[in-house]
Amino acid sequence: MGHINNFSNELQEITVAANGKPDKLYALRNKLDELCAFIVNEENGMHWEQWEARQELQEQASLLRDLSAQAAGVAEKLRAALACSGEGISDLYIAMLTKAASAECSLIGNTANARVVFVGAGSFPLSALTILQKTSAQVLCTDIDEEAVSWGKQVLNLLGPKNTRRWTYESSHAPSSYFLDGATHVIVASLVPCKLELLKQIIPQLKSECKLLLRYGNGLKSLFNYPIDTDHLSGLQTIKDLKITAIRDRRKVCDTLLLQKKEAGINIYSIAAEVN
Repeated sequence: MGHINNFSNELQEITVAANGKPDKLYALRNKLDELCAFIVNEENGMHWEQWEARQELQEQASLLRDLSAQAAGVAEKLRAALACSGEGISDLYIAMLTKAASAECSLIGNTANARVVFVGAGSFPLSALTILQKTSAQVLCTDIDEEAVSWGKQVLNLLGPKNTRRWTYESSHAPSSYFLDGATHVIVASLVPCKLELLKQIIPQLKSECKLLLRYGNGLKSLFNYPIDTDHLSGLQTIKDLKITAIRDRRKVCDTLLLQKKEAGINIYSIAAEVN
């Protein structure tokens, strides 16, 4: 528990020092990479299971989660600034996000009529870029941070497809109804809080064949992801008669829930088995 408290203090100090200073990204990046490595360490996972019921640990974990979300937001803006100035970025967190997005591309496929909504795309919308590069989908990004939206548009203009009609970026907590109505896939970022409330808002607007991918992190992974109480998901199943499958991999910094109507005809349990 002392390790988490010390890490929180160090992360907060580095985040404050790095804010608005692209040359400080590397110190912040290294600290976030340290957190990622701690989370995917199997031994740490076993220790967490022994101690996670303690209230003090939960309070420290909640504080670290908020600090890591803030740090990730600052880091994304610095990455965007560096990318727009022509510098490449590579780190463990970016590598993990790229793998997650690549796995999601296999679900999206390469059909021309795919319409993907990404909620919480951030200043450096790597997942959206990966989807745009590897599929023919149209992509709508949203974020509540207007500065992140501004940076995200610059990054997509710079690194995205030449056909700018394939993507758009909105400053919003939830996507526009007109795009949700035709969405084939919805992806919710792991650092989006209040996930259950967002699902209740989005799900009634989705067409029956839409796949909803919700990134989250429970247990030790909640140090760098907003968690979701899976016990409360049963109420969502009655909204659209959903089948909900957890796609977990201890080697990844976040997990994914796949939500889809039962009669859509896809064997989503086989998808889960491939990544476990």
